[in-house]
Amino acid sequence: MYLETKLSRELETNATTGGSFNQYVTDPERAELKGLLQARENYEENYDAKEFSEEHLEFKTIHNDVFARLVRWCEKNSDNKSRIDSTKAFYLDGPDGGTSSYLIHKANLAPNQCYVANRHESTCLVLRQSGGGLLPEENVVEATASEALTKGIVGAQQGTFAHLDFSGYYFDGCAGYVPHIVNMMSAALLVLKDGGPSEQKECCPIAVGYSLLGGTKNLVQKELEVSRALTLIARSRGMKVVHALDDPSTFGLPPNVPKLGGDAGCTFTTWLILQPE
Repeated sequence: MYLETKLSRELETNATTGGSFNQYVTDPERAELKGLLQARENYEENYDAKEFSEEHLEFKTIHNDVFARLVRWCEKNSDNKSRIDSTKAFYLDGPDGGTSSYLIHKANLAPNQCYVANRHESTCLVLRQSGGGLLPEENVVEATASEALTKGIVGAQQGTFAHLDFSGYYFDGCAGYVPHIVNMMSAALLVLKDGGPSEQKECCPIAVGYSLLGGTKNLVQKELEVSRALTLIARSRGMKVVHALDDPSTFGLPPNVPKLGGDAGCTFTTWLILQPE
């Protein structure tokens, strides 16, 4: 928890000031954190989707549906007409391709609108069309989400998907580690310019969903930490954060989408919309 707190503080500072990236976390601590993150990124490949309970499968289907609806809502409400019909969605998917299958077969997104990062070569192979999957070769990258999306940080290597504009991000499979989620959001959404946050003004809303695992007592605090960090990231883009599930009818969502579900109700998933100020 000590290292999590330090990294969260560092990420929040970067979001507002573009300050030093080792101001709070030492190199040895960063190495330890990297190991922890890699261990957590292995989590998705440690289970078999066939072993999911009916309750868990239903919960995942509900939120795949929310993801698709919000991506379409962001497309429809964009002031950038060139973005219409070129909607792109980024998400994490496992070897079963569950989210990809839903977006393509149920939500009618085209395969070339769906982008996935996964650090496991075996999973990437089966998700690609050449391996029997649904996605084009170039839409699946063997990398972490942060590596695939990183953009605009001086001296950092640009991610494979850094040049793409996404209408929605779904950071599923994030376990219970808040700095991991914040790090992915920062990579996807924080654009630094000349050592500080960009002053660009956005015209396109962006949907962001994420999942956490854990007990209900600590999930409340974890949601608060993620929301605060994303608010700072959004502010650096001239945007504000709205909780989509608080006002479902505005975003074309069913009225009773649950935040808690899955096995024993220990999976928390929520949705946020970044909108221009």
